[in-house]
Amino acid sequence: MVATSWKTVKASLDLFVHDAMLPTADTLWIRELQAGLQESTGASLLRLGVDEIRREETLRFDHHLCHAVTAAYFAPVENAPCLILDGEGEVGAASLFDMSARQIKRKWRSWGPGNLGTFYAWLTFHCGFDWRLGEEWKVMGLAAYGTVLPELRDALVGLLQVDRGRLRFVDDGEIAKIDALARAHARRPDDPVMSAADLAAIGQAAYAMLADRVIADVCDVGALDLLLSGGCALNSS
Repeated sequence: MVATSWKTVKASLDLFVHDAMLPTADTLWIRELQAGLQESTGASLLRLGVDEIRREETLRFDHHLCHAVTAAYFAPVENAPCLILDGEGEVGAASLFDMSARQIKRKWRSWGPGNLGTFYAWLTFHCGFDWRLGEEWKVMGLAAYGTVLPELRDALVGLLQVDRGRLRFVDDGEIAKIDALARAHARRPDDPVMSAADLAAIGQAAYAMLADRVIADVCDVGALDLLLSGGCALNSS
C-alpha cells in the first residue's frame, strides 16, 4: 500500500493567499510542489524495483493528524494534550489534539491566515538566507551569537495575534511598519554572515514568545505532559 501525509491537494482549495510577508509567487510555488508530490505518490518505489504498487488505492491522511499520531505513538504517557505547530496543514498552521487513554481526537484547528512558519521564512529572508532552500536552520544557529534588542523583539511579536491558541497576522499596514523596522537590521546575501546575528537573535526570541503564548493558551495550568509536533515545533535555540 502507498500512503501520503496529506489528505488534499492544497492548490485545489479555494484559499486566500496572504502576501504581506512573503511574495505570492513563493506560496504558489510551494503549493505546486505539494500538488506534484500528491500526483506522483508511490512512483519513487518503481526506482527501487517494486513493481506491484497499488497506487489507485493510495491512502491519504490529514497532515496535522499525521504529526499528532507520530508524536503520540512514541510518547511514554497515556494522556496529554498534543499541539501541532506547523508551517501549514490542509487548513491553518496549528491544531490541538487531546490524547486520552492513548486515543487522540482533534479539539480545534487554526484557520489563519497566520503562522510561525511564514514568520520564520520572512526572518530568514531578512537575515540574508533563502527559506526555499531550507536555510532557517542557519538563522537558529546564528541567533546564538546575537544580542536581543527588546524594543525590536516586541515589535516583531506584534506581527501575530494569538487568540485561544489560534494565530492571525495583524493587518497589512501594521506588517509594513514592522517590516521597515526589521529592514534596518537586515543583511544582504553578500554581507558578512555575522552582520545578521542580532536580527537572528531578536527574531528567535520573538518566535519563542509567540510559541509560548500559544502553549499557554492551550494547556491546563496543572498539566505535566505536553506533546509538541510539526515543523515549527522543531524550531529550537
